[in-house]
Amino acid sequence: MAVSMQVAYPINDDTNFDLDYYIKDHLAIIKDNWSEHIQQMIVTKGTSGGKDVPSPYYAIATVIFENIEEMRAAMKKGGPVFKDIGNYYNTNPIMMLGEVVG
Repeated sequence: MAVSMQVAYPINDDTNFDLDYYIKDHLAIIKDNWSEHIQQMIVTKGTSGGKDVPSPYYAIATVIFENIEEMRAAMKKGGPVFKDIGNYYNTNPIMMLGEVVG
């Protein structure tokens, strides 16, 4: 069964997010370390939370793995990926791991 990792970057008064760095540099680090384990990766830039409501997130990344074993293999090589977070976001993102059901 496919599994996903979603990483959300909330917008708060005290947060900063460098989208250019994220797209140009961080995604390259992910690909360098995890490409053999990833089935698909989607990054969505937040634009709104509904009509006349600002987005609650700068971005949300969704990474799909074929199965839990592939996700675990990627996590074992995740050091450079996770260490890079401070270069584009000044706090910890929210992470959710789950089964792909639809």
